[in-house]
Amino acid sequence: MVLLLLIFTVCGILLIFFKKLSRSENVMLSKAILNHNQLVCALTQKAFVGQHTALTEDEERRIVTMAEADWNEWDNLITEMHKFYSSNPFLVNDFLKDYFPNIQDRTLYKKLTSNGSKMSKNEAAIRSLSFDEIKVLDSMTEDDWNKRKARLTKINNIINHNADGIKTYKEIKKLSSGPNNTLLLRDQNLIEHLQKCYVISKQQDDWLKRQESFCAKYRSTITECNSNAGCYTYDVPFNKIRKDGTSTKSKFKIWQSFSDSYSPYHLEEQSDSMVNTYGELDDFKNRQRYYYEYIYERIFHVIQKIEEDNEEKPLVVFINNCPFEWAKETYDYHYNHLKSLLDDYDFPYVNIDRLYLLDTSTNYKTVIIVDFITSNDELYTNCNLIVSFFKDFIPTIGYHTILKEYSDTEVKEIIDNERNNRDTSSCSNEY
Repeated sequence: MVLLLLIFTVCGILLIFFKKLSRSENVMLSKAILNHNQLVCALTQKAFVGQHTALTEDEERRIVTMAEADWNEWDNLITEMHKFYSSNPFLVNDFLKDYFPNIQDRTLYKKLTSNGSKMSKNEAAIRSLSFDEIKVLDSMTEDDWNKRKARLTKINNIINHNADGIKTYKEIKKLSSGPNNTLLLRDQNLIEHLQKCYVISKQQDDWLKRQESFCAKYRSTITECNSNAGCYTYDVPFNKIRKDGTSTKSKFKIWQSFSDSYSPYHLEEQSDSMVNTYGELDDFKNRQRYYYEYIYERIFHVIQKIEEDNEEKPLVVFINNCPFEWAKETYDYHYNHLKSLLDDYDFPYVNIDRLYLLDTSTNYKTVIIVDFITSNDELYTNCNLIVSFFKDFIPTIGYHTILKEYSDTEVKEIIDNERNNRDTSSCSNEY
């Protein structure tokens, strides 16, 4: 009985105490709402708090436990942060995005930036911070801000120099929006790689169109300036770069003109002239046989016409290697007259084995490859070498071979055509 009486007495005292505390809190609450209204809104994250606004017990307790000194310090920190922000807007914005990325979703922020409001979004963001949050902002030292400034400069450089790479990165990572600063820094190497891939991919797309157009002009130029030359067209296979860095099988068109021809296939069915040319290869290799100068002069006339059309001298690339392992001196011997003509008119040229020494900062509209003896596989290889070497600007490509090697299929077609022509002629004579 005594114990029960004691319990009731203690409970009564506690009730009286909390009731008195509640009255005291009400006074403090009213004073805080009156004197620090916007800070109270930030503390409770409400658009408006008045004397009759319904507050939860937790919200009331958080308000009344704030000392007057804390309210004043909070107000002063807002003023100081606004001053700092006016001189360093990008730094403060970067900080707010990192530490409070969803601040725009806060009720107070929405009210402060609503239609008709004259308050800037950045000022609204600072005023929407709680006391503890703004103290985090205030705790930043000069060294902290300098590091953040360097970080922000690095981020801006990534953004400014890799716009297309960032778009591709977003697609690859399936992001609903652009990568945040953390991702930009973490995956900088990947983003820069994707930017390079985008540039290469776009260059190749543009070049394929230019190459297609050039081929038509090159063919007509051969007809005009070197009418005795043969001409074959090929779709050269190459690996085209996609913007995501992967490659896909593609092809580009090339016209190969040639002065003479042979084939090591189906010799027993070939004409005597073609067989004889094949038999003379060793003589060409040993510099015991050569082509007359007019053959090279016709090639030079083609090069001059391309200069006239382009309003710029093309680069001539001489092929000085082949599977037959001819000596470099052999190529120099056969190319000597054409190189003299190029020198006389200041045309740029280079041997393929010295291509790596070429100044790649010079953009050539067109490259004319001159080869003494060429199989189709070699033609594909040499053309692809030019495409891969000129990374900043791929030139259009023309190809002239002194001595073309027909493939098995090509020479068989020639043999069949000659046979059909003979048969047709024979029938005509009989008639």
